Amino acid sequence: MKLEEPGLFREWESREVCGADVVGAEERRQRLCVLTGKGGDEGTLQLSEGGAQLKSWPLNSVRLIADLPDGTLSIEVGTETMTWRCTDENARRSLARALNNAPLGEAALAALLDDEEAEEADAEQWVRRLGERLARLDALNVAGMLAAATEGGGARLAERLEAGGEAGTQLGTRLSKYEAAARAARGPAARTDAARADAASRALLAHLQQIYLWLDAPPLKDLDSLSEISLATPEGRARALEAAEALRTALRGGPEGVSGSSEAAMRRLGAVRDRLRRLGRARDQLAAALARHLNNALIHLGNAAQEPASAAHRAHHADLLPYAPFMRWLKDMDEKAYDGLVKVYVGTWARVHERAVRAACDNARNALAAAPPERADDILDEVLNLVEELCNAEQDFCTQFFYLDVDVKGGGEEGRWWRAALAAVAVAAKRGADRAVAERLAALGDAVKQAARRPRCGVLSFVHELEAMAAVCEAIFARGGRRADLERWYLTLGGAMVRTIQRADHPRTPRAVVHMENYHRLHAVISSLRAPALDSLRRECKSRYADALRTYVTQYFGRPLDKLAQFFEGVAEAVASGVREDEVCYRAAFSKHELRRLLAMYPAHEVRKSLHRLYRTVEKHVSEEGGLLQVVWRAMQEEFIAQHVALQARIAACYPGAGLTLPLSTQDILDAFSDIAREH
Repeated sequence: MKLEEPGLFREWESREVCGADVVGAEERRQRLCVLTGKGGDEGTLQLSEGGAQLKSWPLNSVRLIADLPDGTLSIEVGTETMTWRCTDENARRSLARALNNAPLGEAALAALLDDEEAEEADAEQWVRRLGERLARLDALNVAGMLAAATEGGGARLAERLEAGGEAGTQLGTRLSKYEAAARAARGPAARTDAARADAASRALLAHLQQIYLWLDAPPLKDLDSLSEISLATPEGRARALEAAEALRTALRGGPEGVSGSSEAAMRRLGAVRDRLRRLGRARDQLAAALARHLNNALIHLGNAAQEPASAAHRAHHADLLPYAPFMRWLKDMDEKAYDGLVKVYVGTWARVHERAVRAACDNARNALAAAPPERADDILDEVLNLVEELCNAEQDFCTQFFYLDVDVKGGGEEGRWWRAALAAVAVAAKRGADRAVAERLAALGDAVKQAARRPRCGVLSFVHELEAMAAVCEAIFARGGRRADLERWYLTLGGAMVRTIQRADHPRTPRAVVHMENYHRLHAVISSLRAPALDSLRRECKSRYADALRTYVTQYFGRPLDKLAQFFEGVAEAVASGVREDEVCYRAAFSKHELRRLLAMYPAHEVRKSLHRLYRTVEKHVSEEGGLLQVVWRAMQEEFIAQHVALQARIAACYPGAGLTLPLSTQDILDAFSDIAREH
């Protein structure tokens, strides 16, 4: 063991003071030992394995923990911690004593004594630390001397004691020097404390001033009398407004120039909390006084505005505008009171304006009844101008008085009240149209009952109503944005009408004619709308119309040459059974003589008479408003020609060369139908 001081025992060799066998990671057997310094170097803690050194650390940088359970040994070097197992308790204790009593080396001691940058206030602490280390150093020197006496003899021990005395003298001199430095540092430290106390006092005073400006502004000097300020005079309103703004600043704001953490600390002060509660009560009292005064003013002015003259119903604007700053304050500080005043104003002045508008409308209605039609626009313009002027004035006033957020973007009058008015009218119109559609749907059955009282069914009334309504709606919604709603109404009405027509019946009109005329007219109305959403409904009407026309022609035209048609049906059956067409005439039932007899039964003039009777029947069934008489007559003409051509082809195939023909040619039939149509 050796003392690591300049000039003391420098010639000693490094030797192991104590050590312990330990088991490290992966069960590796290693050794920890404390070695004495060599050549002026500090003592070290060395880790070795199998005689080879792995690591070493200066003793003054190592902290050892040896009292862990299960024989665990741990050292901390800076931020690094290493752990081993050691079963030898005595070895663990020896290591602990050696490390805890480790002396300062030469370099560390020099660094401590020669540190000129340390603050003077730490001088006493340096002296105490130096004394403690000196005591440990003395103990270590004694141990070293005893070891040296045992190994090197008394003479050598005497030399080393003398060198140690000299080193002790040097350390005593340095200790005296630092004690004097510590005593000299007490004067500046005292002066520093006084300066700090003065700075703290000034900071406290600044904080108190900030709190005073925040919570005790001049308008808040007399809080108890705020609710008693007269709001009827300009001076009283100015004083009340000044106090109201000071209350808002104190309750909603904070001390000027104070950060969030400092402000939070201020708000935790008991006096600050008490003052804020007192200001809150003053705010409530002032808000109640303002609300009471404004409520009475609104009701009084509303009761006074009895005349609907253009100037009388706006006189209250000038009377109430001086109170606009108070309404803004209430909107921010007492929203419940603000909402109550809004309801009072709306309820009071809505009745006044409604009375004025009703009087103007009544006057306009009377003027319209006595005025010529060309004066109607001027009379209506007067009413609309009155409403526009009234609404514009109210919007401007309400925006200023109640501090409303009104979107006036787009310039001019585009953002004014009429946007809301038109939106409300559009919603009302949509609801009215929905009701109208529902009413028409409920009345569809009544239209069928009314038609049953007429001689001919004709076109049902709801089809005409749809046509008239479509014309009006198309004019209204031509450039609007409600086409989807309009087409939805069309589709609802059209679908219900199709179903109603399908179920309709008339005591004197064939059902096919009822369907034919109404589907035809409904198809025309739907086609005129040119709405893609109605395409399927339009196709359905067209198909149902064609089916009804075909059914009617088949039912009432029948077969004008019925016996001839029956004769050739028998011929067709014989041919189908295997008889050749040119051999059918040899059968008695289908002989040329029999065919000639049947042809004689249908002279041309008789065929014309039957066509005349058929036209009169169709004329009785089909109505003039339906306009389908010529359509039906042409369809019957096409049917007759088709039958005629089929019969003529059968005669030519089964009776070739017999010279047999039908009484009328195709041209005769066309002429007959044309002549009958012209005659009627």
